[in-house]
Parts: sequence; C-alpha cells; structure tokens
Amino acid sequence: MYRWYENASVCYVYLDDVSHDDPSAFERSTWFTRSWTLQELIAPRDIIFYDKNWKYIGSRESRRDIISRITKVSTRVLQKDEDVREMSVAQRMSWASSRRATRVEDIAYSLMGLFGVNMPLLYGEGHKAFLRLQEEIIKISDDQSIFAWSGVKEGYPGLLAQSPDAFRTCNDIIRINNRTGGTSFVMTNRGLSVTLEIYQWKILDMYVALLNCMRIKDSEPQHHPSRGYSRMGIFLRRLAEFDQWARVEDDQEDLRDRMDDHMLAWKQANPIFSHGSAAVSEEVRTLTTYQGDRNIPFWEWRGYHMREMAMKVRQMPFFSPRGEDALFCRRQRIHGFRICNELLVEGSHGPLYKDILRRSRLDKKTGILVPNVPSKYPRSIVSILDISKQQRQIKFISLGFDFDFNPVCFLAEAPAVDEKDLLKKRLKELVQEDGKGQEIGANGNSDKDLFDFRTSHAHFDCEKINATRGILERLPTDTVGWNQIEGDGALPHRFRAGLWALKGDYVNGLCVSLRGPKYKVEFKRDVSSGHVIWDFNLERVSTGPLAMHRGSFG
Repeated sequence: MYRWYENASVCYVYLDDVSHDDPSAFERSTWFTRSWTLQELIAPRDIIFYDKNWKYIGSRESRRDIISRITKVSTRVLQKDEDVREMSVAQRMSWASSRRATRVEDIAYSLMGLFGVNMPLLYGEGHKAFLRLQEEIIKISDDQSIFAWSGVKEGYPGLLAQSPDAFRTCNDIIRINNRTGGTSFVMTNRGLSVTLEIYQWKILDMYVALLNCMRIKDSEPQHHPSRGYSRMGIFLRRLAEFDQWARVEDDQEDLRDRMDDHMLAWKQANPIFSHGSAAVSEEVRTLTTYQGDRNIPFWEWRGYHMREMAMKVRQMPFFSPRGEDALFCRRQRIHGFRICNELLVEGSHGPLYKDILRRSRLDKKTGILVPNVPSKYPRSIVSILDISKQQRQIKFISLGFDFDFNPVCFLAEAPAVDEKDLLKKRLKELVQEDGKGQEIGANGNSDKDLFDFRTSHAHFDCEKINATRGILERLPTDTVGWNQIEGDGALPHRFRAGLWALKGDYVNGLCVSLRGPKYKVEFKRDVSSGHVIWDFNLERVSTGPLAMHRGSFG
C-alpha cells in the first residue's frame, strides 16, 4: 500500500468533515487521527486537499506548516527535501502516537511501509502486532532510538514498547552514528540480546544504559562544545539469572536526556588520575572527577563505574507480582547489611564499634545497617566499621557492593590498618623491581608526595599497585587485588599482610574461612520482607576444614 502511494504522481484527499468556509476545520479533521492515513500523507509526491463540497483547499506544499504542527512530521519530510528513511525510528513512531484504528492490529500494520518491513497480517493477535512490528524493524536497523520510549509499567520489563503511544514525546529524538559502528541486537527466546554501555546509578543495583540517540537540542555545539552531543539513557536492573535484565523506572522517570553529563564531566574537570592510572578501579579510571581538596577521603571521590555489557532484556511480562524476578524490579528496596550481634558489642563506656564514614544508619535492635545520606553519585561503600576496641584480630570491616551488586567486604588485621612508611617502602620496592627506581617526592613524608608518587608510577602492574592500598583506600569496584580462594578457604593476600578482600555473589552470597586468623566470613541474602538485606557474619571457628558455599569471587 505504501509503495502504491509512493509511486503515484499525485494523491487527492477528500475531507468530508472540512468546509472551505471554516479555516480552522482543516486542523480538526479526523483524517489526521487515523492510522492508515499517515502513509497517505508522507508517501505521495504531491497531495491535493478538497473539502466536503469538493472545493480546493490547498496542497501539502502550501499547508506544510499547519500539517507539520498537527502531525509533528518535519516540513522537510513533507516537502520531500529529506527522505523519511533518514528519520530515526523514534521520530517515525511519534508520528503514529496520536493515531487510532478500528482494529488495534491496524495501528501496527499501517506502519509497515513507513519502516520498510513486511509481516503477515494476523487479526486477533491484538497488541502483539506492534511487538512483532518492532521485531521486524530491529532485523534491518540498529537504530537504538527504538528503545527511547517512556511509560514503563510495573510487571512489563521489556525494551520494546507496547504501543506507539509510548513514543509521544520522541519527535525530536535523532540517532547518533558511530564511526566504529553500532552493536547488533536481536530477539531471542531469553529476551532481547543487546550490548549497551551502562553505569551504576545513585541506587547501586540500578543502572543507566546509554543509547546512541539524543534530543535535537542537545546536538547543538553551544551546549556541548567539547563533544557535540549528549546521549539519552534508560534505567535497567539485573534479574536473578545473571544474563537477564529488565527495564525499570527511577523516581517516576524512565527516560532521561543528557545522561552523558552525569558521568563525563571529567572532560571539563581535573581528573584524579590519568587514563592509565592503576590507583583506581579499572572501570572508573576515565570517569572519576575530582572536586575540592586532594586530601578528600578516597571513599568520597565522585565518579561513575562504566562497562559495555552484553545482556538479554526480558520481554515477557512477569506472571506473578510476588515472583523472584518481579521482586528484583521493585523500586523501593533496602540495600544494606544485617550485622551479627557478636560485632555490635557494648562496653561500660559505650559501643565498642564505630562507623567511620557516618553515612549509614544502624538499627541496634535488628542490626541492620543501611545508607542514610542521599547522593546523586553511586556510593559502593556502605560502611567502614572500626572494631579495634574489641580485642579481635580483625580491626576494621568495610562493607559494600561492586559493579554487579555482589556483596563485598574488606577485613583488616593490625598490620593492614595503616602504615604510611611501610606503604612508601613497599611502593619503592615495586619501583626498583620494575627497574625504574625513584625517590618518593622531595622529602618523602607528605601525603601529597605519596599521592604524586603513586600517580606518576601508574604504569606498574595494576594488581601490585592495587594490592598495596590499605582498607581505607579499597573500593568494592576494584577489579584486582582480591584474595585467592582455594579449596575451602581464602588464602592470605599476596602483597598486603593482614588485608582480606572478599567478594560474594549477588544471589548466593558467600561462606568462606580465612587461612590465618581462624574466622569464618559469611554473606547470606534475605528477601523475606520484600527488601534485599545481606546478613553479614564474622565469627571465630575452631581449627579444621570448613564447608564453603562458593558464589562468584573476584
């Protein structure tokens, strides 16, 4: 049908609800609200309009501005100055968002020619027709603006919209062409398989996926002189199965503009470390921004951890609101730890534990520790507990979540708490091992000298540099410097005596013994209340092998 209109020299449109004597009636005509008439408007070379009395009321050319205002179709498309196939998928979908058909399937069928696809007409399939249309579109197009719709509904986790109405606000979304080429995506029996750039949002287990599309206004150089564009982002969460994801909303929003600005501000700021620095997490090197004094604590450095992630986004609706995957998608959840009672010891002069960061709230009755300081940046460390007054071998405990929302803990015995002189000595040894010996600054005493020394020697083996950092400098997002797991326990750290860096699995948790100090470390996931709470247990054990349940360790 579309080709039939496209090959016509001229198309005559009879408007039975428009009178030549009423100029405003043209804009109110139902012809502009019907699904099938969209292709009649765009495809022909020329269109002549007549009113109900067959009086000439204008052409598409003469009325292009009025028609563009009614339909949101660009005047350049109406004038045939721009090929409709050059418009983004989101833009073309937006033109159909306010149109209706007697049969719901025709809303999808009427768009086949506009997108250059073919599919069988199966009346009776209902809204599935529009899903089939999108599946046909992604077979021939890698335009990610097809995901840039709004109106996420609870229970529906898919990346494909349920109707054109979801694209109502997408008229100004254009695609971004990448010199290196885009990534392919395809529908599978496990959902839509796609590779996207994602980074952690302010809620740690929520991610922003950047799409290769943007608003037209954000493509103007005066807004982004250093880059020229700023991409749009959608929100995702990982489900119980590691490769399964779902689209969600954040604070009643599910589509945001200029999401690059949240993580690429480093281009206009002084980065803490150079791109090759090994002193920060591998994913965050070029995404960390520095604000203020360099003496700011390591855990307060601001930045985003970004990865290019291959994923399968579930398209099928959740069958039960109480199912495990449905619970994973809920917006309101507690992401914290329940500390075992043995660690929350009270002395005669007060508690024998202290939260160094003071960014968490501890319920002494339940032992639940959750963040209480809102932040627009993701904070992977929930708390650092000082338990040195309890006469234990373990003096400090750092708890948090890594990029994949796996529970993480760092434990420090006395030798690993703080020894700047020892750290400088070990760094100096590493330099000498590398054959490039050099003194640590002019006097070798200040923190700035140590900072500059580590930064200038960022070319060393990443694991060695990472491993020399103490518990107050470690982040859960570090990709190296973790204790090795062997058999039924964790081996002592290769470079930092007394430091234990352990990572669990975001579903199965962790249960492991320490080879050295006789302790068992356990993370156990509890969702009995509908919230996600990790039971953290650190207890002394007798000698002998321990059974260990092993999740996913770094």
